[in-house]
Amino acid sequence: MRKRAIPSADPGEIDSFLGDVRSLFGIDLFPYRRSSLGRRLFRRIRLAGRSSLAEYLDVLAADPSERGHLSRLLSIPVTEFFRNPELFDRIEKDVLPSLLDGREAREFRAWCPGCASGEEAYSLAVSLERTLPPGYPRKNVRLFATDVDERSIDRARRGWFGADRVRFLPSDTIGTFFHPSGRGYVVDERIRRFIRFGRHDLLKDSPISHLDLLLCRNVLIYFEREQQERVIARLASAVRPGGFIAFGSSEALAFPSSFGLEPFDPALRIYRKNGEWVNG
Repeated sequence: MRKRAIPSADPGEIDSFLGDVRSLFGIDLFPYRRSSLGRRLFRRIRLAGRSSLAEYLDVLAADPSERGHLSRLLSIPVTEFFRNPELFDRIEKDVLPSLLDGREAREFRAWCPGCASGEEAYSLAVSLERTLPPGYPRKNVRLFATDVDERSIDRARRGWFGADRVRFLPSDTIGTFFHPSGRGYVVDERIRRFIRFGRHDLLKDSPISHLDLLLCRNVLIYFEREQQERVIARLASAVRPGGFIAFGSSEALAFPSSFGLEPFDPALRIYRKNGEWVNG
């Protein structure tokens, strides 16, 4: 059976549709990159059994559940544990030790925006557990993990992952930081207690502040350039002098100094906030 082709429209039609969606339903998709948005939008139209933007607008008007699907269109569900192992190796060997050494007196604060189902946040928590100096108070570690999609946050909070999600992890990592549960594994409580999950919209909400480390990887690629720069500026302002930000492999900053950042490991997209580390 021949597959039905994904419908398409010119940019003007898409922008007109987005304007109608924003005014009628309060769903604002304008900030998102049209290439990513277009592919997902027309796939959604096909799943709804329609062939045009006008027909899909009628579906949205009649079906609140479809409006829910549309509002989650650009949530980022694709993730995995220790994605780009070289990055986490550098974080464990160089970034975390430089941030934690001799600084037990105050909170260590990290943030993973766009956390999806939680794998990256749990990976960072494992890296922290491996790296914390002896005697460092666990209560002083605050790792925030956020996403715009409530359903992703609920799933991440549970800390349960099917066997297929952990199959590439070393057996000693699974044995140390996970416990068998049904047809999968649940993250150990000492790792889970580091993390505070919550909803956050990078485009609308104020950033979490006074951060030592921020992992915002493969999130910016979904935004138009103007929104990318606005988000980067807000994220950079949330990091303490001497703290670190890591972006995704395709999210290199052309002029990091314009955001108060300097390259730390350009190949891994790790940047450091200008200035000396500030206590408090």
